[in-house]
Amino acid sequence: MVICMKNDISPNSLNPSSDTFADISNHFSLQYRKFGFLILCAISIFTFRSFVVERIVVFGDSMSGSYENGSILLSQKFNLGNISRYDVVVVSTGKYNAIKRIIGMPGETVKIQNSIVYINNVEIRGVFGYAPGFEGTWHLANNEYFVLGDNRAISIDSRSYGSVLFDKILGKVIFQIFPLNNIGYS
Repeated sequence: MVICMKNDISPNSLNPSSDTFADISNHFSLQYRKFGFLILCAISIFTFRSFVVERIVVFGDSMSGSYENGSILLSQKFNLGNISRYDVVVVSTGKYNAIKRIIGMPGETVKIQNSIVYINNVEIRGVFGYAPGFEGTWHLANNEYFVLGDNRAISIDSRSYGSVLFDKILGKVIFQIFPLNNIGYS
């Protein structure tokens, strides 16, 4: 009597061969590679977020006109030696982080008189040259910046807390994510 089974078992299939162990080994190797890739991705994301770019949410109206309350921005956290006049930066005021615009550069003298901003006695023309409500003169050292909010009538900025040291500049705003109608490079 001959019995036919759907899955025929041969004597060789009962003894594991090196090919079977190789298949198992390859399976586990693939799993370890996937796990390693996930760990590498997590480390990369952490490093990128910690040292390269940070997401910033605008709170308040001191930058109204450029960035509204609730706007979401990306801030570049490296290569800050490349800061220029009119760049928007994230600064630490000691009590909180604020988003402000660079007006005065190291070594310059900033004067506000009759709501007009002067840099080294030269009037700044246009919207960045208007600063109502405060008057004064600030002499900036070689590592100091003068920052103003774009909504100068209500902004608390260098007119209130003085110049900002370079090491208190935490990042430079490079991109706006939200609201979607304003998405783009800053």
